[in-house]
Amino acid sequence: MWTSPNRYAFLGLHAHYLDASYQVQSRLLALRRVWGAHSGDNQATTIYDIFGEYGIRDRIGAGVCDNVSSNDTCLASLYRQLSPAMAEEDIRNNRTRCFGHIVNLAARAFLWGEDPDSFEREAFTEAAFQVEERELRLWRKRGAVGKLHNIVRFVRASPQRRELMKSLACSQRDEDDYHLFEEDRAAIDLELMQNNETRWNSTFMMIQRAIRKREQIDHFITYLDTKAAEPRQRVPVQDHLSQQDWLLLAEIQSLLKPLYEITMRCQGWAKEGRYGALWEVMIGMEYLLNFFEEQKLIFSPPDGTADELQIARASATTRYSPPRADQGRGREKHLPQHTRDEYTGAFSQAESLDDDHRRCIQISINNCWSKLDEYYSLLGQSPLYPAAVILHPRWNVSWLEANWTSHEQLVWLRDAKNSVREFFEQQYPRKEQSEAARTMIGKAMRQDEPSQFDQWMQSYDRYMMEEEDELGVYMRQGPVRRENLNPILWWKEHQEEYPRLSKFALDILAIPAMSVDPERTFSVTKLTISSQRHSLSPEIIEEIQCLRNWLGHQAITVGEVVSFGGDLMGWDGGEA
Repeated sequence: MWTSPNRYAFLGLHAHYLDASYQVQSRLLALRRVWGAHSGDNQATTIYDIFGEYGIRDRIGAGVCDNVSSNDTCLASLYRQLSPAMAEEDIRNNRTRCFGHIVNLAARAFLWGEDPDSFEREAFTEAAFQVEERELRLWRKRGAVGKLHNIVRFVRASPQRRELMKSLACSQRDEDDYHLFEEDRAAIDLELMQNNETRWNSTFMMIQRAIRKREQIDHFITYLDTKAAEPRQRVPVQDHLSQQDWLLLAEIQSLLKPLYEITMRCQGWAKEGRYGALWEVMIGMEYLLNFFEEQKLIFSPPDGTADELQIARASATTRYSPPRADQGRGREKHLPQHTRDEYTGAFSQAESLDDDHRRCIQISINNCWSKLDEYYSLLGQSPLYPAAVILHPRWNVSWLEANWTSHEQLVWLRDAKNSVREFFEQQYPRKEQSEAARTMIGKAMRQDEPSQFDQWMQSYDRYMMEEEDELGVYMRQGPVRRENLNPILWWKEHQEEYPRLSKFALDILAIPAMSVDPERTFSVTKLTISSQRHSLSPEIIEEIQCLRNWLGHQAITVGEVVSFGGDLMGWDGGEA
């Protein structure tokens, strides 16, 4: 759901599918105005009507949306309208969660604590009422990140300050009297980036840019302290960044970087079965959890005493067996040489932080890890996640077997295999023996009473004609060791060998990892509804965006009669 600048409530609905040439496609089905309450039931009715307009109510697969509770209600209501007999378990099986939203929740927990919403609401309120001093104090409470926010805000508050900062950087360059690299010269022209309280990646990019311009920031603050006549013309001393603050910001940047990179990787359209495919969710979650478990080890208290981090860790859902977290720094001898220095360097840099900053990092890591662990557990509600990994030929079931090795995880592995098989057999059932096959068996039978030998032969014929266990055969063959393997093409080439399983795999490969397309549509629509276009009706807005999307994806040409078909294994709706 999204509210437009001219105050209409819109629901964005996209379809994801493989076309006849095995290309992943994404289409905007509707940008429909929603009347009344934004409840899950009301949204479900709107989506059901849209599916009816396209004649695809019998072709719907998985639903991709973020993690708000209204989306659970929406999907439950929608699937029951599509199939009144659908069980609760079947609804959960087809509910997939936007990976980007999961990462967003984890990053916000890292930055703003266990209740990031309360901080965001307070910051938004102070900004809305323009209570500057209270807003500055609020951000200042957030430590180094908050102080950097206030510095950037101070610099960007007037064009004169921005010009002064740039001129000071140029003067410093001339005084140093040495040739700068191209990236150093480019850094002078770069502007500081202001974060906001709602988008965590804006904070990551603010820190990243500030670290690149650290010398310029420090020089700017020092210059104002000595030259500015009035206190209001200087950066408040409470916002000055110490050496420890800069070390902390560097650590925060390195800890947020994997979250940022996995988000950027998975927001694509998975054109070749990667960069936005469903299989990347479970593997991406494992990667992030492993990363933050390593960071827990690096930033753990050197004396091993119990603290809030260890207490929180003990109360969280345990993914790995305890010995894994106790391997300590000795694991570096098992690392390749080219990564060993980076690993030991991380220990050294962590040890250079003072106790307060170190403890801040510990708590942030644990908050992030706990949020990831919470949603990793929720992935187990749908067999589509393990199926997406298993049905990628590069990984097969071997990836899960290699990563789930503890006693508890072996139970997960067994349950994952069983749930995938059950879903496969239910949604892609074996075809009944054809009439032609029965006729062939009948011709082979004697007209008179068959002997015991004839009966044994006939039963053997029938056994041989039964369809083989495709999933079992596939899993036994093991992974295909080929870099940059395109799983879509692989399954296309093996359709005769796996007629049912290939359909299952290709359907899963059409499901996106994130529900980013509605967000893109909302952003573009906001640009369409400029201050001079607030009189646009909801119907015209929807038509403009649908035509823009279809023309952009070369789905239609001007003057062509629009038609839509194909099974929709994945569809998504956005929440804003």
